Amino acid sequence: MTNAQQDTRDSRVLYMSLATLIVAGVLTSFTPNLVTWGWIVIAIIGLIVTYKMQQQTVVAHQVEQDNRELEKVQAEKAQLAEQLQTLQQQLETAQANETLYHSVLDLIPDWIYVKDTQHNYVFANKSFLEALPDLEIGYSDDKFMPPDFCKKIWHDEQAVIQRNMRLKDVEEQAGETWFSTTKVQWKDPKQANQVVGIIGVTRNVTEAVNDRLTVQNNSEQIKQKISRVHAIQSDTTQAREKAAQCSTVVDKMSQIIVEINSGNEQIEQTIELIKGLASQSKLLSINAAIEAAKAGESGRGFGVVAHEVRDLAERSEQAVTEIQSAINSSSQVINTGTGTMEETNKAFEVTIQHIESISGSLDELSDDLSRF
Repeated sequence: MTNAQQDTRDSRVLYMSLATLIVAGVLTSFTPNLVTWGWIVIAIIGLIVTYKMQQQTVVAHQVEQDNRELEKVQAEKAQLAEQLQTLQQQLETAQANETLYHSVLDLIPDWIYVKDTQHNYVFANKSFLEALPDLEIGYSDDKFMPPDFCKKIWHDEQAVIQRNMRLKDVEEQAGETWFSTTKVQWKDPKQANQVVGIIGVTRNVTEAVNDRLTVQNNSEQIKQKISRVHAIQSDTTQAREKAAQCSTVVDKMSQIIVEINSGNEQIEQTIELIKGLASQSKLLSINAAIEAAKAGESGRGFGVVAHEVRDLAERSEQAVTEIQSAINSSSQVINTGTGTMEETNKAFEVTIQHIESISGSLDELSDDLSRF
């Protein structure tokens, strides 16, 4: 029973009591006797007792209802306290995680930052703040950077925000320093993943770029060296071919010298034959001269012929001697030339071996350089 219903019931009881008193008063005026007054008094007492009992029932019911309401309020209070404690724990965890995340981000040497759609900085880690001491959270780049630089940066960021064009590892040079920048959209899950800015990471890649440029430069030098090695290989091949040709020529010359030496030996045999003939002719001329002398005047012409034959034999003998001397000298020269040719041929063979060894080494060097 609600308080309004209880008040209505109490009002009805009160009105009934008043009505009873009024009726009793009216009746008393017509029948003023003790019995009537007794009944009136009894009725009034009954009404009063009934009213008191009703009041006690109402109070008891109200107390019970208040107790239930109090228990309900206490249960809701306990539930709210539990929810508040849970929220407090979640808040403490979130704060601890935020502190941890900030600590981790501050330990990273790369520049990590967050901007809103108006290019104002929302967050920047310690490395970025130390590198750019003029940077202030809540402001954009134009506070501390040149306008041309800001214009380029904002153009890239608008491309990321509006067209979701992801910038990844874009290398830029500032003086002698090289940077690699990556920028992606920053979406808020609380706003249906609406794009609210960009997240950027910038890294100093000067050492890596210099290493890459050094490697490229070394690669160009290696290519030039490979070309030079190939040219040397070509020259070496030509030199080997020329040496082989020279060795062939030397072999042919050696064969010719051997043939000449063999011809000299045949000439020497012929000279010996001529020498023998000259000696015999000389003896015959002497004998003819003796016979002519014996014949006297009739053998005079024969004596002249014998004299001429003797002179011819002597000149032939002298010529043969000179030829023999020349052939001996030629044989010495040929023998010396043959030895020289053999030494030259051996030298060419050694040279060809060295050239082939050098060519093999150049091939290995070319292969090694090509691997780089």
